[in-house]
Amino acid sequence: MIGTTGGIDGVTGDDGRRGLRLGIDTGSTFTDAVLLDAEDRLLAAAKVPTTHGEPAAGIAEAVDRVLAAGAGKGAVGLVGLSTSLATDALAEGRGGRAALVLIGLGRALLRRARLGEVLGDGPLVLLPDDRRARGRAGAEAALAEAVAKLEAVAGGVEAVAVVGRFALRDPARERRVADLLRRRSGLPVTCSHELSPGLDAGRRARLTLLNARLLPGMRKFLDAVRDCLEARGITAPLMVVRGDGALMRPETVLERPVQTLLSGAAAAIVGAARLADMPNAVIADMGGATTDIAVLEDGRPRLSPEGARVAGLRTMVRAIDLETVALGGDSEVRRDATGRLAIGPGRRMPLARLGARHPAIVAVLERQLAAPPRPFDALFALRAGQGRAQGRDEARVLAMLERGPVPLAEVFADAGDDRFEGLLRRGLLRVAGFTPTDAAHVLGRQRTGSVAAARLGAALEARRPVGGEAAADQPVELFARQVFEACEQAVAKALAAAALRGMGEEPSWLAGAGTGGTLARALNPAAPPPERNLLELRFRLMRPLVAVGAPAPLFFPRPAVHLDTALLIPEAHAVCGAVGAVLGGVVRRATVVVARGPGGSHLLLPGEPPRRFEGFETALAAAEEEAARRARTLLEEEGVEEAAVTVERTFERAAAEGGTMVVEARITAVARGRPPAARG
Repeated sequence: MIGTTGGIDGVTGDDGRRGLRLGIDTGSTFTDAVLLDAEDRLLAAAKVPTTHGEPAAGIAEAVDRVLAAGAGKGAVGLVGLSTSLATDALAEGRGGRAALVLIGLGRALLRRARLGEVLGDGPLVLLPDDRRARGRAGAEAALAEAVAKLEAVAGGVEAVAVVGRFALRDPARERRVADLLRRRSGLPVTCSHELSPGLDAGRRARLTLLNARLLPGMRKFLDAVRDCLEARGITAPLMVVRGDGALMRPETVLERPVQTLLSGAAAAIVGAARLADMPNAVIADMGGATTDIAVLEDGRPRLSPEGARVAGLRTMVRAIDLETVALGGDSEVRRDATGRLAIGPGRRMPLARLGARHPAIVAVLERQLAAPPRPFDALFALRAGQGRAQGRDEARVLAMLERGPVPLAEVFADAGDDRFEGLLRRGLLRVAGFTPTDAAHVLGRQRTGSVAAARLGAALEARRPVGGEAAADQPVELFARQVFEACEQAVAKALAAAALRGMGEEPSWLAGAGTGGTLARALNPAAPPPERNLLELRFRLMRPLVAVGAPAPLFFPRPAVHLDTALLIPEAHAVCGAVGAVLGGVVRRATVVVARGPGGSHLLLPGEPPRRFEGFETALAAAEEEAARRARTLLEEEGVEEAAVTVERTFERAAAEGGTMVVEARITAVARGRPPAARG
């Protein structure tokens, strides 16, 4: 069995009626699928390249492989899906064109909440707060004004975000505007009070706008997934992984796609927790370009108190607390300012993978090695994505790449820096070069691609001039070993930093570990000591390490030894995200705020209108009952019939005469249950 403990929020086990479960993980590099039986046994697994222009094609191939391997084992009763679609769209600045409607809020909010970079070229509509509008005629006139303003600028808009200043106290205004916009425009509309119980208008606006921009792409993606499943006769319930590892129905995703931020990372952590069957551990998931590190406590991943962070932006989306570093099998290999080998943060397609797909590049690499060193040796450009070129120069470059990968020197000669960077930034162009994956091919630790291309790339990188001086001749195996050592030190450093942050300490002082010396030796005790060794420093990770992801066996064994901790690499480590996609539970939260009202009364928020109580304890009891009711209702909407509910209280206090007083109480009810499944 994969495991019977762990999982997300303690939701584990199976009732024996679910039949087979199909897990799908669509990542930036690969799409994985797994097939599990009712006892959590892994029956089949598949890993195929993600097809970015048409993601359903990669999903179909992976699903077909596992269904063929599990033929005759039973019917699929549940499908779980995790996806990097929302995360990639936010990180790369993509998404649908959305309009932002602000009610009772001004333009200053755009600057204060960094809304401009999220809004892009979408229109902004400012409406006055009409709560004092008298009578039905006044309210209808204000709504007509809202629609007229939006229609005047709404060309090309695919979704709308509506944010009211007092929406959490009185959501009726947002709802009226949204209902009229839906009727008149047919566009999907997101209201801020539906997404977050937070009272900060700026952060609510950012979250709501992000959600609106993600709606069109998520709808297209889920429609493609459903078509793929239906074409194979799979009618089982489909559940999608949220950023906190819990599951939700596609209908909920199409209302709140922003909640799938970090979905893929969360699924991998949940899968690792179940595969490891350890209540307390440090989990590291290494992919093509990044490594995510999380702390598992009492069988549950720790959640971030500030929400998911993507591309430096805090989103307020509930998510697993991750330490993410730009380090993976496809990371670029470069030299830093001192000439030392450094890994990342850029990403490259490995030469071994490129050579397997396009064998002609081997001859190009051979010609480069026979010539004097040049800056763009061992680097190729290749077409990616389905977007359009901007201008003739970009169109000429993309046309050049239609016939296959082109040496980067030729692209720069034709396009120049600006055109190249623009294509790269918009995801229309990729760069291939020497990576840690290639180093693994040189050393015989991996054999999935072209060894010849990897060895030639290593030879070209090893001879690259450092500081204007020619590099010393060295065997390609030695250079590959140096690349591995640089990766291993980066892994050890990332694990140490994650552990320090988990203890509430700032790990910025670890930055010095990259320049050699005592800190570097602490992360690699096998490194030779200096002539006068007067001080030794050692790190010890006080939790076992669970490493998952396809590159895990290559890059984690030595760091675990250096950090003096036990290492577990589960058998299904390469498809951990797909495992987690189908083994998570359904968790819903509902928050009710008890706020001070006029005349010493207490109000329950949100409410339409807010319920009012004279006594604080009475208001608190009513809030707990209301929060529990709402949480159960949310779980029922996901198809879960039986729920376990717990209630959490937090209080905001302020100084008062003779001590402190409660200014606000936040009551959160958490309902947990098992995902619905087809009977079989």
